Formats: sequence, structure tokens, C-alpha cells
Amino acid sequence: MEKFLPLFLMIICFIFISVKIIFSGDVGINNYHVIAHSGGGFDNYIYMNALEAYHFEYEHGTRMFDADVRFTTDSVLVLRHEWTDNLGFTNSSKGMAYEEFINTKMYGKYTPMSFEDLLDFMISHEDVYIHLDVKNRLKESYEQIVKLAEMKNCPNCLDRMIVSFYNYEDYFLIKEIYNFKYYAIRKYPNFDLDINDILQFCIENQIQYLSIMEQYFTEDILNLFHNNKIKVNVAVIDGEKACKYAKMGVDGIVSNFVTENDFIECLKNKE
Repeated sequence: MEKFLPLFLMIICFIFISVKIIFSGDVGINNYHVIAHSGGGFDNYIYMNALEAYHFEYEHGTRMFDADVRFTTDSVLVLRHEWTDNLGFTNSSKGMAYEEFINTKMYGKYTPMSFEDLLDFMISHEDVYIHLDVKNRLKESYEQIVKLAEMKNCPNCLDRMIVSFYNYEDYFLIKEIYNFKYYAIRKYPNFDLDINDILQFCIENQIQYLSIMEQYFTEDILNLFHNNKIKVNVAVIDGEKACKYAKMGVDGIVSNFVTENDFIECLKNKE
């Protein structure tokens, strides 16, 4: 009997891990398709990065979130797309101090988030992945991101962050700070890189994702990157177009209002 004990313990461990995965809902990043743009739209509002939107998206199956990260005027890391965004109150391009930011409800009722709040959300939702879109002071921002994750005693949080970058120099700068697990290069108008150069860079540096604006996307690009085992996410896709891209076979979409559950329905109905 004793000679079978190690095998028996291995089987018990396997069953325990399998049950934990099933009940936590964490089936791995590769099985998720929707990235909630700026935390997801909520009540027809966008660009909020609001706590309420995070909870709504999560309840509707979404596990990947696009987080806009920037410093307040007093150097606290928070989630905010642009300081000039109209979120129901007058604002300045110069930004806000932390206390004003965190205590000002968007449209009078929606909760703004600090980066620490985001980490708390990740800690309490262990199957969540964050696509980081750092808006300013890149080096300082990533140093602070790593520091805050360490302070929260959540190194696993760093492994569930996808680093989005717009140019090659930024990639190397970030990698010097911390060797993140996932990287996504963006083909957006503000950094209009050649698609073939992007592909070569991804191959040489083992970049897992291309995030591409809809205006640049073609099925030829999709096939080119898929042939090199690089996943393709298209931004920003809402409404019925989500099913169009599901049918094409894109790996994911960045969306304001399409949830993961919505996209799964598209996949089920794909011809």
C-alpha cells in the first residue's frame, strides 16, 4: 500500500488543482477574447476606468481589461484616460491632485480608481488580466507599478499584466525595469510603424500580441501574424461588428460595450 502513496497523493493534488481552476473560472488568458476598453463602457459612458464598470464586465464574463495609467499632479498612480475627458465635471489638461481625483465621482456617481485599487481588484479576482496603457512618465510609471505590486505582496499580479507599447525603444526600457510575462505591440496612428517591421520585431523578441486599430486591420495581416504564432486583437470594436471579427478568427477585440459573454455567443453562431 505504501508504494502507491506517492501516486495517490499526486492524483489528489491534480484533482484539487483542477477543481480550483474550474470553480475560479480561470481557464487561462488564451481562452479570453474581449478587452474592456478603459475598464469598459457603463451606462453608455466610456473612458471612465470606473470600479462599477469593472464589476459589471466581470459579471458578464470579461476577464481582460484595458487600464489607462497615469500620474496625478502629486505623483500618485491612478486610472485615467485623458485629463481633458469630459466625465461630468470641468477639468484641466494640467491634471488633478490625488485627493481631488479620488473624491470626485464621475458623472456624480461613478467611482474613480487608483492603481492600488486596481491591484486590489486583481487580488480579489484571480482570473483577471490587465492590459496596461501607460500614458505618461513611462519609466517612473513602471517602476511604481512593480513597487506597488510588491507592496501588495502580489507578484502574481505582475504575471497577469500585459504590457502595451507603441515603439521599440519603450519595450526595451520597460524590460529593463521588470521582465513581464506578456507584451503587446500597438499599431495605432500616433506611432505608425510598418507592419512588416512590427512582425520581425515580434518574432525576434517573442512578443505575443499585436493590438491593431481597425483602420489598419486586414485578413492578410491576421494570417501573417497567425502564421508566426502571434495573436491579434483589434480595437475598438462595438456592436454587431464583434461577430464579424469573431467570424474572421481574430483572437480578441478591444471594446467599450461588447462583453466576453457577447463574444462567446458570436463564436457559437459562427458559420
